Amino acid sequence: MLSIGLIIFIIFFITALSNYCQAPLPKIVSVPKGYNLIFVQTLTRHGDRSPMNSFDQDDAFYNCSGTILSSVRESESIGKAGDTLRINVIDKNTNPYAKNYMWKGSCEVSQLTVKGIRQHHNLGIYQRKKYLDMGFLPIEYDPKKIYIRSTERSRTIQSSQAFSQTFYPPETRIQEKVIPIYVVPKDIEIMFPNRELCNEINKREKDTYKIALVSQTRLSIQQVEKKAIRVLGFKSKYNWLEDYVDIMNCRICHNISLPCRNGECLTIEDYNQLWYQTQLENRYLFRTDGLAQLQIGLFVKELIDRADMALNGTSTYVYEHYTGHDSTLMPYLALIGQDVFTWPPYASHIDIEIYSFEGERYIRVVYNNKVVSLPICHQVDGFCKWEEYKDYLLKNGIVSMNECKPK
Repeated sequence: MLSIGLIIFIIFFITALSNYCQAPLPKIVSVPKGYNLIFVQTLTRHGDRSPMNSFDQDDAFYNCSGTILSSVRESESIGKAGDTLRINVIDKNTNPYAKNYMWKGSCEVSQLTVKGIRQHHNLGIYQRKKYLDMGFLPIEYDPKKIYIRSTERSRTIQSSQAFSQTFYPPETRIQEKVIPIYVVPKDIEIMFPNRELCNEINKREKDTYKIALVSQTRLSIQQVEKKAIRVLGFKSKYNWLEDYVDIMNCRICHNISLPCRNGECLTIEDYNQLWYQTQLENRYLFRTDGLAQLQIGLFVKELIDRADMALNGTSTYVYEHYTGHDSTLMPYLALIGQDVFTWPPYASHIDIEIYSFEGERYIRVVYNNKVVSLPICHQVDGFCKWEEYKDYLLKNGIVSMNECKPK
């Protein structure tokens, strides 16, 4: 007979796993009478994607067919070129590299899948409905009021494109037919931990593995880690369990059996242990004193500055949408006092909402439809004063480039 503790453990992992593959779709979270929504910044994680790594004898199948569709023109004066469709070719019969190293299907590494496109299509539909029903968004697309930004990764750009298609469908684009997506080159990106320009992140992250609890629990699953290395046929370059767990996550989200090699197979029990340890290590990677500030502080400063511009009238934007990564959401959540043990599901969304009420400005943070309790400020009915929230983050969440110790 199973112990109560084991039953709880199994229920926890089944629930967490089902949640990881898909975040809940946006819906209205009730607002007390008198609060008037005036500005929103939404942070999202890209949708479902193919794994970060393949391996010898990888027999999985991932579909990314038709995910890159674009109209390209050299300049405004030349006119539009026709649409082009990119099709990835993975031929295991004629390409010896593909035969021995690569999954089947049409996805490159870490590419948004058709399932991921659907997730952000739905995100756009429900986000539009939510804020239209709240009387906040303009019905027709207004380029002066809507700002969409993405990191320079195909999976985030494609997620932004998918979101835009339904957030403001073509029939709502009266002034402008094309919605711009603003992209910062990855070399100077501040929307995720930039380890190349902020070398101190590397040092601090390595130090987290020396924390007693992390090192002890990693030691306790050493045999499972060795099994994953045997079955997958490679060892993580950075000693990250995530490299193994990610392959398993992607397979589970696509109903593909876990990998086997020479008659030895990874099991759901192996996965549970590796995933638990990965999330435990992530908690320290993002919550250790000073790390989240280095990882995402400059981006948080940009969010605050842009919000202030909208509030003081120097910007006309009312809705800003940012498509990033788990490493965008997790350090932000850590900075506002949240536990980050649980990995953000695909297409997760954080709405940073600013309201006016009785002459004051208030902020509310909603993460996957749940109002976040903010220990960083005095919160009433889920709201903090904007100035209190802002002052705390500017004082405790931002670092200078000197602290980054760039190379």
